[in-house]
Amino acid sequence: MQSFQTEVTLSFSPQFVWQSVIKNLQVSLPAIDHNVSSVEFLDGPPLATSGVFRVRFRQDFHHSDYIKFQWDVIDHDALCAKATAIEGWIIDELIQDLSYYYNVLPSFSDPNACRVSFQVEYLEQTDKHDLRSIFKDQVLNFIAAMEACNFKFI
Repeated sequence: MQSFQTEVTLSFSPQFVWQSVIKNLQVSLPAIDHNVSSVEFLDGPPLATSGVFRVRFRQDFHHSDYIKFQWDVIDHDALCAKATAIEGWIIDELIQDLSYYYNVLPSFSDPNACRVSFQVEYLEQTDKHDLRSIFKDQVLNFIAAMEACNFKFI
């Protein structure tokens, strides 16, 4: 299993960031990641363990039309989540396993700030693509967009 992890500090409280990004996922993800056109909750409770959701991508996004995820963990008290891809082009063609971890932690020094940790774990089926670069760019672009947006989509 390969992984990529990074962390960013934001000038917002942990609860605000969790509420803005996870609890408001249908609005926040397309607002932050411009490759995403929509988030649809499909099966089970939308923001609870075992819930299934689909992330649809814009037509000009060359990697996939959509990826369907299932929440393995979503803990609204600990402010952490893990979603595993269960369907979509990238799963069928390039990757056997793909999981995203999202964790919002208090800042070490500022109670009105937080650290957001992102981790991507994946198992490649082929070495034809530089998936580490794709995931790294995706996560770093997401972080840059989070920092730039100041959560104005709320």
